[in-house]
Amino acid sequence: MKPQDSQSTDLPAAPHPDWQGPDGVREPIEGRGAFVQAIKDLLGEAAAGTWTDLYFCAPQFEDWPLGDSDVVDALVRWSRLGGARHCQFIAGHYEQWPAHHPRWVQWRRTWSHLVNCWQPEEEMADHLPSMLLLSGPRRSLLLELTNNHYQTGWLTRTGSRLGAARQEIDAILQRSVPGFSATVLGL
Repeated sequence: MKPQDSQSTDLPAAPHPDWQGPDGVREPIEGRGAFVQAIKDLLGEAAAGTWTDLYFCAPQFEDWPLGDSDVVDALVRWSRLGGARHCQFIAGHYEQWPAHHPRWVQWRRTWSHLVNCWQPEEEMADHLPSMLLLSGPRRSLLLELTNNHYQTGWLTRTGSRLGAARQEIDAILQRSVPGFSATVLGL
């Protein structure tokens, strides 16, 4: 007698590592190594000319690899491409940036005409989403951390989440002021 399907001991197939949902195709980012590699890969794509607009947003960036030589090199190559390029950083606080990301600070000074740094209203500063949105003429891509401590999240290539993230960034920018000067003037 053949066993019924409900009594089968076979295990279900492992799910595909990518997740297809209402927000689009999402690839998991699991841990610091995957997060750092995703940043390097995405900025490498930007340096190849894929992305014209870069939006970085987080309550703090101390754990982001912005001072990494590969990251800064990719940002320099992206900056040299010319054309209409823009890079926006939104952070809750910038006080520790010179100590944590000295290479990035130098890049920002050199390319200040392409890079804007914003600081939101005080009540929003510690509650910003952690994301990197890359946008080009025909498509966008979103790296979004859902757990800053463990650096886990999603890389989204298609779907409604891309538009929602852009709207979220726009709303934050409307409630922000310039936050990190490229040069320090004074006595």
